[in-house]
Amino acid sequence: MNSNFNPLPNPSADAIQAANALIALAADPAGAKSRLDALAAHAVITAAHDELRAKRERLIDENARAADLRAKEELLANKQIDLQEGALSRQVAAAAIADREQKVAVAEADLKTRIAAHEAAFASLNRRVANMRSALG
Repeated sequence: MNSNFNPLPNPSADAIQAANALIALAADPAGAKSRLDALAAHAVITAAHDELRAKRERLIDENARAADLRAKEELLANKQIDLQEGALSRQVAAAAIADREQKVAVAEADLKTRIAAHEAAFASLNRRVANMRSALG
């Protein structure tokens, strides 16, 4: 016997699995075709699922931005209401101040009239006293 014979190395697990797949393909070509079709359909479904998941993420982000926008709009509306109420308060205060200023002006005019009448009465009294003194004296 010739001792130059070297046995082949043991096949790897991947090589054994590939050989089994080829044997199964050769044994049942129709079944292999249906499994390949199912695998292709699964790949399409997986791609559609990934696309829908990405779309869902975008919609969630858009909804979050829309909620933030609604909150900012509500805050802005509340600030605008506060500004309008402040403007109304200032208008009411300005009207009250104008009314008070008018009343003060009327009171000052009345006071000037009274002062003038008092000064006239005092001058008249001084003239009468002077006339009495000159008549007595």
